[in-house]
Amino acid sequence: MLAKKYRLSHQDFQKFSDRGFYRQNDYFKFFICPNQLNFSRWAIVVGAHWSKSSVERHKIKRQLMNLIKDKKELLNLPYDIAIWPKPILKEKDFQFIKEKFEKAVALFLNQKNGPNP
Repeated sequence: MLAKKYRLSHQDFQKFSDRGFYRQNDYFKFFICPNQLNFSRWAIVVGAHWSKSSVERHKIKRQLMNLIKDKKELLNLPYDIAIWPKPILKEKDFQFIKEKFEKAVALFLNQKNGPNP
């Protein structure tokens, strides 16, 4: 579990939706918004379209939160970031999810001059 400081609250999530931009690939949709902090805040959104089972929804949330937590450099970015994993990941194993998540983060967040809107 990420420390509370690195998680977006519901109120913050609603506020930042008009100031950021989207990026997506076949497996994830990212909403990225610059913040005035020296650390990033994350939200993972997994709705009922993912699965009717809350166990399955919470599993992907835990997996993604642990990937973020393990990559310390992701916590030092000056962005608020929301992630929507796509339902196709339901059929994939953790190693595949990890590989695709790291590739997506590298593409969307670690560009030379930061993300381009």
